[in-house]
Amino acid sequence: MFVESSGQATALVELVRRWRVCSGGPEPSELLTEEKLSELSRQIGVTRVASTTLLDRIGVPTGYAVRPAALHPAAIYSSGKGATRFEADVTAVFESYERWAAEESLYSFVATLPQIVRWADALDFHYIVPDEFDEEREYRWSLGKDISDDRVLVMPSEWVEFPPPGRFGYRCSTTGLAAHTNLDQAILSGALECFERHHTAGLAIEELRRIDGRRFGQLARSLLERFTANDIEIHCFLLAQAAAYSVVYCYGFDQALRFPQLHCSGFAAGIDMQHALVSALLEVAQGRAAFASGLRDDVARSVRPKQTHACHDAMQLSWLERLRAVSTLAAPQPTLRSGHRTLSKELAIELKAAAGIETIGCFPLRQVLEYPAVRVVVPEFNDCD
Repeated sequence: MFVESSGQATALVELVRRWRVCSGGPEPSELLTEEKLSELSRQIGVTRVASTTLLDRIGVPTGYAVRPAALHPAAIYSSGKGATRFEADVTAVFESYERWAAEESLYSFVATLPQIVRWADALDFHYIVPDEFDEEREYRWSLGKDISDDRVLVMPSEWVEFPPPGRFGYRCSTTGLAAHTNLDQAILSGALECFERHHTAGLAIEELRRIDGRRFGQLARSLLERFTANDIEIHCFLLAQAAAYSVVYCYGFDQALRFPQLHCSGFAAGIDMQHALVSALLEVAQGRAAFASGLRDDVARSVRPKQTHACHDAMQLSWLERLRAVSTLAAPQPTLRSGHRTLSKELAIELKAAAGIETIGCFPLRQVLEYPAVRVVVPEFNDCD
C-alpha cells in the first residue's frame, strides 16, 4: 500500500493506530497442520521442502525450503530445525515465509523528510531517521508501532524491507524478522532476535559464564547427549541475563573434523535461559546441516580445507582454547517461565526496562493465510560492531 499525499497519509496513520500490536491473549486453539503448511508453501512460492537430518550423524531433525522467486539470492534457501521432522519443516517454511513477507511492508508511503516532519506534528506520530539523510530526496517510509506504548512509528523502509528499496551510507540498527501463527509470538520472536544480535555483536570472552546444560530440561539434556555420543565437544555460555530475557552462546568442536568451524556456533535469546539454551543448541545442529548440504555458499566459504586457511584455523583453535578456559559458572535458572511465553504489554515494558532502551518498533509485513509477519526494530541497538 503506497500513499503520496497528506490526506492518504492521514488515513494510513489512523489505520495503523487501530492495529493491535499485542493483546497478551491465549495462543490460537487451531493447530498448524501439514495441509496448512503445504498451502502456505504453495502461496509464497516454495517449490521444495526437504530433510537434511541424515546428512549429519547426530540425527537432530533439520531441513530446508526453496523459494526460487526470492528477490535476493540469500533468501532462496531457508533452513529449519526442531525436535521432530515436522517442526524442522515448519521452521524452514516459516523462515522462507518471513523472507517473502519482508519484500514488502504492509503500510508504506513515499515522502521527503520535510514532509515527514510536518505530518508527524499534524498526525501525532514519531519518526526515526539516521543523522545523514538527504532532505530533498523522496524515500519509502514504513509505518508501525512501539510494542509497549502504542506510539505510531515511521522509519525508512530500508530498515524494514529486504531487499531494501534503496541503500544509505549509514550503519543500521538491529532488527529482527519473524513470522508465526500468532501475532504476539511473532513480535516476541522478532524482539528476541534483536536482543540476540545486539549481545552477540558485543561478545567478550571475559564476560562469558559457563552453563551446565544438563540442568535445563529433557530436551537440552537429550541434545547434549547426542553431541557427546558423536564425539562433538559442546561449550555453552550465558552471554547476557536480565529479568526479562537471557542470551546464550553455544560452540561445538567436532573431533572428527580436527579443527573448529564457524558453522559450529549457535546464538539465541529467550525469555529464560532454558528456551535460549535449547534454541542455541538447535542452531548448532542447523548450521552443521547447512554446511553438509552445501546449500549455503556463505557457510561453505568458511570451511575451506585447512591447508588454505591455516591462519584462520589457528585463530579458531585459539578461540576454542580460550572457551575451554572459561570457568565462571552462570547462576542456575532451571525454572521455565511458561507464564511469559506470549507477548504482553507488561512483558514488552519489562524487555525495554531490562535493556535500558526506549523504543522497540514493530512493523507489519505483507501476509497470507492470516499468518502475521513482522520486522521488529530497536534503533538503540547495533549489530555491526
